[in-house]
Amino acid sequence: MNSENHGFGACAVLANLPLEKVVQIHVAGHERRGALCIGTHAGPIIRDVYTLLEWTLARMKPVPLLLERDNNFGDWKSIRQEVYGINSILMCPRGASSSDDGGVYACGDSTIHRV
Repeated sequence: MNSENHGFGACAVLANLPLEKVVQIHVAGHERRGALCIGTHAGPIIRDVYTLLEWTLARMKPVPLLLERDNNFGDWKSIRQEVYGINSILMCPRGASSSDDGGVYACGDSTIHRV
């Protein structure tokens, strides 16, 4: 979200952080309001967030992960789909891609793209 709003690459920032010191990761949905991306914790996680999570977890030790949702919970099925998406990333061997094509991640200026 910050990388989109401020025009920097999320992977470049994360690559320069001491990921070995991370003790927990929170993931949450957001809303787009015009050109801004606002972290509302009120909607489903989008694919770019899953991709960034997968990229990050491949570079660090396992840590607890929290799916945050403050309101607009929707039905149980939609929450369960988010949990399954997160779980599929967590179950993937570190450094491996969960994609069928074994894709590699390349970080762009403000988003992460599968190539």
